[in-house]
Amino acid sequence: MRSPIAAAVLALTLAVAGCDPPAGPEVKTASTTTTPTATETGAPSTTTAPTRSAAAATPPVAPPAADQVQRLAQGSNAFGFDLYQRLRKTQGNVVFSPASITTALAMTWGGARGDTAAQMKKVLHLEGTADEVTSTAGKLAASLEDPNRPITFRIANQLFGEKTYSFEQAFLDKTRAAYGAPIELLDFQGAPEPSRLRVNGWVEGKTEKRIKDLIPKEAVKSDTRLVLVNAIYFLGDWEQPFEKDRTEVRAMALPLGPDRASERAHNAAGWSGEGVEHGGGEGTRLCARALRARTAARARCSAT
Repeated sequence: MRSPIAAAVLALTLAVAGCDPPAGPEVKTASTTTTPTATETGAPSTTTAPTRSAAAATPPVAPPAADQVQRLAQGSNAFGFDLYQRLRKTQGNVVFSPASITTALAMTWGGARGDTAAQMKKVLHLEGTADEVTSTAGKLAASLEDPNRPITFRIANQLFGEKTYSFEQAFLDKTRAAYGAPIELLDFQGAPEPSRLRVNGWVEGKTEKRIKDLIPKEAVKSDTRLVLVNAIYFLGDWEQPFEKDRTEVRAMALPLGPDRASERAHNAAGWSGEGVEHGGGEGTRLCARALRARTAARARCSAT
């Protein structure tokens, strides 16, 4: 019987307000500015390339060298722990994806200059040049989407830009080539709400309709110039399936409230979990809320 590990869906948006770059070489892209203006001129090419997640027929991409992946992972993990120390101060559950945030901000970092670029590199714990990080991140994402793997893993990146704003073509070409992130031009200035709905519709489509209304109302304004979106979809099977006939109802203790009844499932590998779903289908969700391994040697998962 097929038992999904999870259908995990994550999406991240980064909205940037901007002003028309002044004459001179100092400001390279809209991603480095924050002051709105009403005099933006010039628009990039409207030609877009399909995202990598839509190109399932493409041949597998070899992953980057191990040392390059290690540097990228160490930086993302360090950033994630730094961010967690801040988020943990907020009451309630905390779920976030350092990899998604790093990817979106690394795309922005590729267009930053001067103090902005230096500060972003420091906060994100990135090693190497922007071109090196871009190349490593892009190759890693492409290799993870290998259709020959026994899981479904899709990463989709997209830029949504104000149609009257002038973006540097080199920045657009770089993010499209490395991350599979084309730009779609929208009317943020004249129609921010329809633009917000368009971005949300894109996210919904890329996450099998599991993430809806990602950007809340009034989050996109007339001074928005660039929205970067990273969406991840994952579906995999347990190496040792959880069986319905080995499921029982037990009390689960909650840290800030009374116990409640919860289904506890078991499998042959010695794993047990609260609220684990057994079957696949459209209703599958990220549901293995509490897992533990009875013996570490047997705690193996096909998706690792």
